[in-house]
Amino acid sequence: MGLFRSSRRKIQEKTAASWGKIKEKRRNFDLISRYAATGTGSAFYRLTDQTLSDIDVEDLFACIDRTETGIGQQVLFHTLLHPTNDIEALKVTHQLSDYFLSNPQIRKNIQYHLYRLEQSGTYFIVDLFAPGREDKRKNPIYKTLALAAATLTVLSLFVHTLFSLLIILFFVNILVHFIHRNRSQNRIQTVSEAFSTITTAQKLVALDLPMENQAAIKTAIQKLSSINRLFRFLGAPTPSDDLSIIVLLIFELLKGFFLVEPLALNRCYKLALHNEAAFKTIYQFIGSIDLALSKASLRSDSAYKNCIPEFTIEEKTLRFSNAYHPLITDPVSNSFQVQQQHIFITGSNMSGKSTFLRTVLINSILAQTLYFCFAESFITSMYKQYSAIKIADNLFENESYFYKELEVIRAMVQQSEAPFNHLFLIDEIYKGTNTTERMALSLAVLQYLNRNKDLVIASSHDLELVTFLKGSYKMYHFSESIHNDQLVFDYHIKEGAVQSRNAIKLAAIEKYPPPVIQQAMEYTKLFVTKEH
Repeated sequence: MGLFRSSRRKIQEKTAASWGKIKEKRRNFDLISRYAATGTGSAFYRLTDQTLSDIDVEDLFACIDRTETGIGQQVLFHTLLHPTNDIEALKVTHQLSDYFLSNPQIRKNIQYHLYRLEQSGTYFIVDLFAPGREDKRKNPIYKTLALAAATLTVLSLFVHTLFSLLIILFFVNILVHFIHRNRSQNRIQTVSEAFSTITTAQKLVALDLPMENQAAIKTAIQKLSSINRLFRFLGAPTPSDDLSIIVLLIFELLKGFFLVEPLALNRCYKLALHNEAAFKTIYQFIGSIDLALSKASLRSDSAYKNCIPEFTIEEKTLRFSNAYHPLITDPVSNSFQVQQQHIFITGSNMSGKSTFLRTVLINSILAQTLYFCFAESFITSMYKQYSAIKIADNLFENESYFYKELEVIRAMVQQSEAPFNHLFLIDEIYKGTNTTERMALSLAVLQYLNRNKDLVIASSHDLELVTFLKGSYKMYHFSESIHNDQLVFDYHIKEGAVQSRNAIKLAAIEKYPPPVIQQAMEYTKLFVTKEH
């Protein structure tokens, strides 16, 4: 009992030390994404691969992930990929996180149980209710050999000549037993996780948390109780002393001779086939608790100023105060508001355009997934978010930067035909092609998107577009200044189009030869004259 209390105290000290802080740990996204890969989720929509790249989804996940279990990570990742327009659903997790913040003792107790659960692993239980799953390992030979073992054991008591045949069958079945165990490690692990998860769910449901589906949880646990009984026949227990080694060896030989483990494992999977809904209910119960705990820990992190978003029925609305990008060290925050207008942003490289677009994108997504924003305030319409910010070519698929950009923006144009509100964010539109066609295509696409209830925020180096877009797009810019031959950025968004051109000045600072700088200045005058 004293050892148990010491272990519990150490676990609670460890979870308490990590509360309200980023968890520095290795994350395997092949495992974390298993639930998201099942294809189940919000009926609203799923973020595109391009948008996931634009928000640096793995780095963002590492920033907000304060979960204790693999199930919690999977549910959090799945949630992040599926924004919703159901405000009441968003409030459910938020209210549970409020409950944990107000009841630290209950929270610590739950963290202890979840920490213990994760020691068994929880990444594979999702396989028990994944769509399209089927048991492909059923093998009638196990039943045949097990029946033969039982029959020969009884008959050899009366017919001693069968004893030699019994010995042969003993070694055959032992060999089959260990071959099966070696080939079925993943399945045994899955059932092991199921056993631990059901046990943990029993402990958590007894806490009578403020969750609406308590009755459904209890029913699901009851349906799966038979798996708990079968679990003891799976795997190889760890002996604790010399006597237990002997007992477990005898038990292992008996299991092997009668092929108890393959039969029990197949029975477990047969039960799983008939109780997918129950497994999913328990999985989501554990995941929603861990997600709410993670959010409560994130809200308690003093390193991140945060707020609860407000949703408005007003169309094309976005207003926020001191919003910032959470993945940047010492980020510069920006305040911004727009209603019934699109936005066109100009400015030089490194001035802050891309970071601003990502800040808007990340906070818009978090508002509709975690009901949480990195800002002092964030008021927004409900959107489906689509972005083209960090586009990259693909040499392995022979896909150029411009062709990839065409594909991504074409998807936005197609989505604009759909009835729901969209938030389209485009950085350096069509920078992958020549100047004349870039400007022509950019203007045509931005004017085409200037309709319906969508909100477009686009950026470009091309100041020439400002003249054509005035009236339909409101102009904003980021700027920089040069002091003592140093480039200085303030990273604050400002109204109006940018007025200065500093590229040649920067080249001079970087010690380009004077003839190059002089010639560039002459060409600039020529180009400006032709523009007018």
